[in-house]
Amino acid sequence: MLRLYVKSRPYLATGAILFLATFNTSTALRVPMVQVPNEVYDRFLSRVEADDPAEELHQKADQGNTLAAYYFALRHTVYCPRDLRIATNRELAFTYMEKAAGLSNRPRAEAVLALYHLNAWGTKKNLEKAMELASQAKAKGQVLGYRVLGECHLKRAEKLFTELWLTPTEAGRSATTRSRELAELEAEIQAALSNLGVAAERGNAGALKLLAGIHDQGDLGRPRNHRLATEYFKHAALRRDERAARTLAERYEQGAKVEGDRKLAYAWTLVELQLAEDKAEPRRRRDTLETSLTVAEKLGAQDQAAQWLAQMPEADAAARARLDPDR
Repeated sequence: MLRLYVKSRPYLATGAILFLATFNTSTALRVPMVQVPNEVYDRFLSRVEADDPAEELHQKADQGNTLAAYYFALRHTVYCPRDLRIATNRELAFTYMEKAAGLSNRPRAEAVLALYHLNAWGTKKNLEKAMELASQAKAKGQVLGYRVLGECHLKRAEKLFTELWLTPTEAGRSATTRSRELAELEAEIQAALSNLGVAAERGNAGALKLLAGIHDQGDLGRPRNHRLATEYFKHAALRRDERAARTLAERYEQGAKVEGDRKLAYAWTLVELQLAEDKAEPRRRRDTLETSLTVAEKLGAQDQAAQWLAQMPEADAAARARLDPDR
């Protein structure tokens, strides 16, 4: 027995080294250990790149290359940089993102697919499926998984809140039933805030905007606080989020949830104009706002917009990062 142990030591050591190498690679690539060989091949041997010709990506995706399927799906969405976009087609994007998630359990693909199910992009709305996929992505540390799971819990909380407080009380409804429903509502609220909080801390603009909406509403676990909501929108805008910049411009122009300030409305409109693909509407609002400002106010707002833009990630880097499967 001792002789067998002595002879087998090199093999045991080799096995341990291979296991540790596979485990570390699995962690680095964010895929299950059983998927490491295919993932290494897809990334480093097959040489699939996000900017490969569309037909080449299509062919490789149909042959089972998960990275090609992931890129091919994203290049059919508005999420993709315009210079790489093939054509916007949510149904096709869903089909190939489902292929990417199903073939490799890739966490980013699972999280994106969850978002499709949640928002009915290219498929029917399916909250349960969205939660399942988002939970899988979250378990692997994917930030978007936290954000989508948080939004799923938020949707459930909003539904329970409406049933409990905004609809007439059903006749014969017991105190026990109502107590149980209140506990369910509280659990959904806390799950939403917990997951969205993690995603927001890691810089997810979608989570920041959802938290802003929660503070604007003031009914789901957080007090109404328009100033704090505005700060959340600002952090989202500084992540190069066009919609957040537009929301800030509208808030300051309308003066309903913050003190009206046409100078700040103008500054955020200038930011929105830099982030927008379709520039016609923000350009129109920019020109309209300019007529109500003095020269000094315009120059001050332009300087402020320049400072905000300088704080943002570089446009090219941010655009390419959208396609990163490890994001």
